[in-house]
Amino acid sequence: MTDSPEAASPQASAPKKPRRKSRRSHTLSFVVLFIAITFGSLAIYRSAVKSTIMSRYLFEVASNTSAILDHVGYKSSVEGDMQTKGREREIRAELAAWERGEEAPKVPPKSGPHEPPITRWEYFQHRLYQNAVKADKEQNYLDLLSKAPPPHRGSASQLMDFSRERIKMLGDTYREPIYRASDNKNDKTPVVSGHRYWGDPAALQALNAAKAEFRKLESNPPSNPQQYKQKLADVLAKLEKSRNKQIQYLKKNIERRKQLSFGTGPLIFYVHKAGVPMRIKDTQEQIENIKDATDLSAAARNEKTKDLQAKLAQLKEKEKKLPPNDPANKNESFTFRVIADCGAIQSMVIFIAAVLAFPTRFWKRIVGVLLGVPFLYVVNVLRLASLGVIGALTSEETFQFAHKVVWQGVYIVFVVVVWLLWMELLVRPRARRKKGAAP
Repeated sequence: MTDSPEAASPQASAPKKPRRKSRRSHTLSFVVLFIAITFGSLAIYRSAVKSTIMSRYLFEVASNTSAILDHVGYKSSVEGDMQTKGREREIRAELAAWERGEEAPKVPPKSGPHEPPITRWEYFQHRLYQNAVKADKEQNYLDLLSKAPPPHRGSASQLMDFSRERIKMLGDTYREPIYRASDNKNDKTPVVSGHRYWGDPAALQALNAAKAEFRKLESNPPSNPQQYKQKLADVLAKLEKSRNKQIQYLKKNIERRKQLSFGTGPLIFYVHKAGVPMRIKDTQEQIENIKDATDLSAAARNEKTKDLQAKLAQLKEKEKKLPPNDPANKNESFTFRVIADCGAIQSMVIFIAAVLAFPTRFWKRIVGVLLGVPFLYVVNVLRLASLGVIGALTSEETFQFAHKVVWQGVYIVFVVVVWLLWMELLVRPRARRKKGAAP
C-alpha cells in the first residue's frame, strides 16, 4: 500500500511549497529593489539636471546626432556658425573666470595670430555661463524697477528731485560701461571708454523723450506754477511708461534665458537640402578657409581654390536663371534643441534598475548594464536623427506626433526587448537548454 502511486503523491508534492514561497520572496524582493533603485536614481538625476555634467552629456548626444545628420543631408552642426575668430583668448579668459566664480575681465585679452580655434564645447559652455550672468543681471534690474516707488504728488521741487532720481535709475538699467586698458602701463585699472545701450527700444525712446523735456524744464522753468507742475507730470508719465516697458522686456528676456541654462543641451542646425543661395555662401566660406589653411601647401591651396571658384561660378550662373520663388532657392532645414528629456536617461534608469534588481549572478547584471545602456544610447541618437529629418521634410504637427507619440512608445518597446534578450541569452541559457533536452 505504501508503494502505490496514490499514497506516494502527497509526499512527493510536499517539497513544492517551499519552492513557491521562494519564488514569491524572489518576486517581492525584485519589485522592492526595482522600485528603490528607480526612485533613488531618478532623484539623483533630477538633482543633477541643472549641472555641467548634464550639459556635457546632452552636448555629446547632440554632437553624435549632428554627425549622423551630416551624412544624411546637406549639412548639420551643433550651435550653428561660430563667430569666434579673433576672440579666442577673450572667450577662454571669460570662461576661466566664470568657472572660478569670478567676474569676466573688463578688458579682454587680444588673441594672437596662431591661437587655437574655439571648440564647439567651449563655445557652448561660454554661452551657458554668459546667459547665466546676463540672467542674474537682468533679474537684479527687474527687482530694482519693480520695487521702485510710483510717482507721488508734491511741490515742483519735490517732483524735480523725484524725476532726476528716476531718470538716473532707468539710465542705469539701459546701459553698460565699455572698458579699455589704461594708457598708463603701470596702471592696470580699466578705464571707461563709453557705454553700450540695450533694452526695449520703446522704453529707451520714452526715456530719451522724458530726459529732453526734463532738461528744458531745468534750464528754463515756466513761470506759471500750475503749468510747471503739469509739464513735470508729463515727464513722470513718460518715465513711468519707460519703466513699464522695460519691466515687460526684462520678464520676457529672463523667461527666454531659462531655455538656455545649465542642464539644457545645444541647438542642432540641420539642412536636409540646401538652396542655391546657401550653397553659394558655403562655397565662398570654403574659399576663405582655404586661404587660412596652414596644413596645405601653396600648390594644394591654389588647386582647391581653383576648383571651388569654378563651382562658385556655376552656382552663380544657375542662380541668375532661377526665378525668385523657385523651390531650388529654398532650404529644407530644421533647428531643434536637445533638452534633458531628450537624453532618454529616465528610460535607461528603468532598464538599469530592472537588470540590477533581478536575482541572478552579479557579473551577469554588470554585463547586462554594460551592453544594454550603450545600445539604448545609440537607439536614442538614431531617434533624434530621424526626428531631425522628419522636422525638415514635414510639418510641425507631424514632427510633434512622431516625437511625443510614435517614438515614445517605440523606445519603451526597445527597453523591454533589450531586457528580455538579456534574460533569455545570458540569465537563463541553461534553463532553455534543459527544456530543449527534456523528452
